[in-house]
Amino acid sequence: MNVVRKRLTQLTPAEYRACHAANFHSRASMQGDLRNNKNNPDAYAIMIWKGPRNTNKNLIGWSLLIPKKSAPDIIPRRSKYHTQYWVKAQYRRHGYGKMLVNYVRAVDPHPYVIPHDLRSASMFASVSGVSCHQDDRSFMLSIKRSNEHAKRNLHNR
Repeated sequence: MNVVRKRLTQLTPAEYRACHAANFHSRASMQGDLRNNKNNPDAYAIMIWKGPRNTNKNLIGWSLLIPKKSAPDIIPRRSKYHTQYWVKAQYRRHGYGKMLVNYVRAVDPHPYVIPHDLRSASMFASVSGVSCHQDDRSFMLSIKRSNEHAKRNLHNR
């Protein structure tokens, strides 16, 4: 396993392709943010590889760090970066997300993240120093409650 931190401007074509392909697509903005910040000298990628960095299949997970000045005004004052995370499905719940957070915290002790789902929100909330976008977490909790309520009503018929 190899962890690499690079400026987006220094990613090899293979690393860029791997990161561009590894994201939540329409459920998040990571792919678009990577594309929009490709030439931003202050934006970073932190990648975990399980083998050579010349193929998408070897990317276990990665994090995108976009400087606060390039991101929306909702980022807390103490955060330097808006961060996004992706871990390949087969490696989730094995500590790679927290590993990425710890590498990110070496660059920004108080990273800001907008979690893409409830499980992610719980993981980020468990890490000291990480700021989660509260509206998204509240929204996701309300979706979960609505789904549970709908399931109960379906079983009671």
